[in-house]
Formats: sequence, C-alpha cells, structure tokens
Amino acid sequence: MATLRFLGTSNSIPDLAHGNTHMLLSIDCHNILIDCPGDIIQRMLRLEIPPDHITELILTHFHPDHAGGVSLLLMNMWLTHRTAPLTIYANQHTLNSVQQLMDNSGWQDWPNFYPVNFVTINGSSDRISTLLETGHLRVTSTFVNHFLPTNALRFDFLACEKSIAYSSDTEPCDSFVNLAAGADIVIHEATGAGLGHSSATQAAEIANRIGAEHLYLIHYEARGAELLKLKEEAQAIFNGSVSIAEDYQKIQIDCGCCD
Repeated sequence: MATLRFLGTSNSIPDLAHGNTHMLLSIDCHNILIDCPGDIIQRMLRLEIPPDHITELILTHFHPDHAGGVSLLLMNMWLTHRTAPLTIYANQHTLNSVQQLMDNSGWQDWPNFYPVNFVTINGSSDRISTLLETGHLRVTSTFVNHFLPTNALRFDFLACEKSIAYSSDTEPCDSFVNLAAGADIVIHEATGAGLGHSSATQAAEIANRIGAEHLYLIHYEARGAELLKLKEEAQAIFNGSVSIAEDYQKIQIDCGCCD
C-alpha cells in the first residue's frame, strides 16, 4: 500500500484548519516529503510519523509557503540526532536558494551534521525528467508556468499501474498535461485565475485533458472560502469526481507493496 497524505492544503495564507500546501508520500522504505513550509514537525507528529523518517524531500519551487521551513526542518532533525542521509530534489534556482539559506544559518559549523545530498532537477517545460525510481515507484517532473522556476510532479506506482500527478503552483499549461497524461488522480492548485495560478474551473479543464478519474483541488484560498462552491465549479465540467483536499486526508493506492 502506498499512502499520500495531505499535510497542508491552503494557498500562501493558511488558517487554523489549513496549513500551507505540502504532502508526504509513503511507499516501501521511502517517506517522500513534497514541499516544506514552516510546520512540518508538528504535522508529522500528529500523524505519529517521526520527522526522522523522511528519506527524501522534493521542493517544487522556492516561494516561502513551499520552502520556508527547510532550514528549520534540517536543524530539528540534526538536534534530534539524525544520522541517515537526506536527499533533496529541486531545480537549480531552488537548490541555490536552499544552499544559500543553509549557509546563512551556519550549518557548516554544526557538529556531526548528517549527510545532505542535493540533486538537481534539470530540463524545461518541454522535457520530462526522472527524479527517482524504485522497484514500485517512479517519480518524474517537468517545469510549469509560475513566477519562479517551478516543477510539477508525477508518481507512477509500477506494480499496479496507477498514477498521481501534482501541478504545484501554475497557470494552465501544456507541459503539465503532457507530464500527467493518463494519470488516474490529478491534484491541481485552485488559487484563482491569474498570472501563475489556476481557478477550479481551469483545474477541471486540465484534468479532463489529462483523462483523470479523480481531481483533488488544493492550494486554494482557505480563509473564509466557500469550498463547496469551489467543488461545484470544478464538478460542473469535470468528467470524473472532484474532492477538496483537506489537511490530514490521505489517498491510498493498493499497489502490492508496504508503506
């Protein structure tokens, strides 16, 4: 069983019920954190998953609501005596920013710091790159249309031929459609129509082009939002089923492996 947990679902301004958008994918011995705002430790402890169990971190881009908690997470794992290596995947702009952030934090002088491996996501909006492949999982990525260099992600569960695609922050673009083509589940941002972002209606149009069975709306305006209306807007045109992603909700994929 593979499990994708929504640790947060809000856009850049959270409320009491919705943290900034980030997720955790657990499959086999891998716990892959997808983006890293500021409250990772508390949210993982609420799920009774020790933060030290994170094996990989994928950062989609370097806006604060997606990467603002990186230095705090790395420091907290060091303070709790982590020894296992951590691999961080991101595009070059994001990795440069993370490394500068950590340098400014003085991490070179923190004794007995665990190994951190930085892996660059290369490519462009017309290229799909493979980040990670295990016996049961393949993770691929492409660039999408946002204010900073930003990567969308696809997770293929090889044993059962199921797949999940995540848009990250983007306006509607062909590169995400190409990456996600045929995916069973699409997780798409619904901040609202405009430069660098998408509305619920646009997310549904993209999910139809992909041929998805289920659409999860995420990265929406949480404060005072009419979430039922958001769902209705997407469901009015989407051929499959629509859900509003909520904090601590999980998607489980029965793919013949252990989480």
